[in-house]
Amino acid sequence: MNNLNVLYEDNHIIVVVKPVNILSQSDITNDPDMLTIIKEYLKEKYHKPGNVYLGLVHRLDRVVGGVMVFAKTSKGASRLSDAIRNNKLEKIYLAICHGKVDKSDTFIDYLEKKDDFSTIVTDKSHGKLSELSYELIDYDEKNDLSLVKVKLKTGRHHQIRVQFASRNHPLIGDNRYGFDSNKEIGLFAYKLSFPHPITKEIISFTYLPKDKPFNLFELKNVNWYWCFYFYGIIIHIGGFMDNKKISVDELVRMFVANSYLNEQRIFKFSDIYKYIERCYELDDDSYHNEVLFPYLIHEAEETIEDMLNNEVISYVYPEGNYGMYRVNNKIDFLELAKLDKEYLEDMRNVFLDINGGKAFAMVLKTSKPRRK
Repeated sequence: MNNLNVLYEDNHIIVVVKPVNILSQSDITNDPDMLTIIKEYLKEKYHKPGNVYLGLVHRLDRVVGGVMVFAKTSKGASRLSDAIRNNKLEKIYLAICHGKVDKSDTFIDYLEKKDDFSTIVTDKSHGKLSELSYELIDYDEKNDLSLVKVKLKTGRHHQIRVQFASRNHPLIGDNRYGFDSNKEIGLFAYKLSFPHPITKEIISFTYLPKDKPFNLFELKNVNWYWCFYFYGIIIHIGGFMDNKKISVDELVRMFVANSYLNEQRIFKFSDIYKYIERCYELDDDSYHNEVLFPYLIHEAEETIEDMLNNEVISYVYPEGNYGMYRVNNKIDFLELAKLDKEYLEDMRNVFLDINGGKAFAMVLKTSKPRRK
């Protein structure tokens, strides 16, 4: 596996996407595993001749893909393990099960792991308390399949698979607890949140699966607090084509959205005001510098404050007079707006990314009202 999908990396942790059918760590099969793959990645990236430390703090089943965090230091591993013991590491899954389930529910069972590595529902005297909650996201009437978002309160062996199967809703592709064979399992760990082992900041990472069987559904509004709406023509204080400019509020939100799309999670506020200068066609005229520009920066600062309050972004550290920020993973996508290439040329100062006739023109709408 040459193309490791790294969502985030610093001196203490690395967050990656584990593909389906890759082991979390090596076993007797000697098949590829994430621990070995990431070690090789680190050795090559940092030109380390000897052994590389990498701590495995949690696992995903071989057949399950999703977001995983590994520790690059022993201190990081210890603190992440503490977070898991204290239920501060949160994993949220997408699952596809047979039949139509209720809109939402909580499953509470006692599960027992057997010698053959299967898990069964049993009683309190033999099993461990196991609890999860779920929400129904979508239902495919044609195939009689439900797409659900699952939040684990406990982390037992094969817990999601067993608890849904015991209620006659086995996961698609689960040939151990269900009735499918030779299909990809409908289970993916799409979101991971935990306190950073050093800064203690709660950080969250999201990755939506694109392959079978999840391509049976449109994965939209999965994270239902936040979503992007894509605009072909942006109307706020007037259209750009009428020689009026896009509002600073939406301009900043588009800038942050573009950073997220391009996986540039850290940005400088100074980059935002440079973009404001370009979009508003400001020059060195004293009027712009002394009157208009300070007003525009004030508007941008208010939007940044609003996004901080809504946890769309988080403050990182000072950089000059303005500071640096991280784009958080509280974002989902609908679809890219495909616009005419000639029209894009006219809009080049508004849209943040022009590539092959596509524009990423986005305005973030939050669950809380914007400041007016």
